[in-house]
Amino acid sequence: MRWSPGQIGAIRQQAACCSGADAPVRRADDAARGGANGLARHVEQAAVRVTMRHRQSATRFARRGAAALCRGFTLIEMVMVLVIAGVLAVVALPRMFNATEFQSRGLSDQVQASLRYAQKIAIAQHRFVCATFTANSLSLTIGPSNTCGTPIASLTSNGNYVLNAPSSISFAATPTAFSFDALGQPRTASLPDAAIGAVTVGVTGDVTRTITVEAETGYVHQ
Repeated sequence: MRWSPGQIGAIRQQAACCSGADAPVRRADDAARGGANGLARHVEQAAVRVTMRHRQSATRFARRGAAALCRGFTLIEMVMVLVIAGVLAVVALPRMFNATEFQSRGLSDQVQASLRYAQKIAIAQHRFVCATFTANSLSLTIGPSNTCGTPIASLTSNGNYVLNAPSSISFAATPTAFSFDALGQPRTASLPDAAIGAVTVGVTGDVTRTITVEAETGYVHQ
């Protein structure tokens, strides 16, 4: 079958029209396919980067965990810990749970502070301050003579200045009463001008702690 020149021309025109109409669609499809491919590649690359980061983090965590598992006590460290624990158990713990030692130390410090307070009052007021003892107490009085007679007010309450020992603490022996004169020197309770030797006061608890009042100066110390 032969085509006439007019038919051939008509077919060419139709082909040209079809080609021209379909070209934008094909270009749009190609662009869409190119954009989808680019987005897919971007998503794939991001997934790869996240995966690599997770793997690196897991690797670092595993290394630290392995290092932590490898740490521990050496034999020398363990022996030192046992030695320190033994020393604490033998020496420190019994003292921590022994109230007698703390009470004895506390009473001796209070007696020392009370006697120093008595000496300062005697010097400041130019009067006699007497320290009178029982088996487990100390009281302070003041007066113009060495017999004193007027109780000194307590620093912690509205009563008189009386220091009582705890139930398990006492004086080693009941100390002899004495007084401080206006110069702060210790005197006997009966003779205001008679100098006496050093006065000692012993507090007994876990051990005996001795407080000394010097004869010449009246200095109170342990």
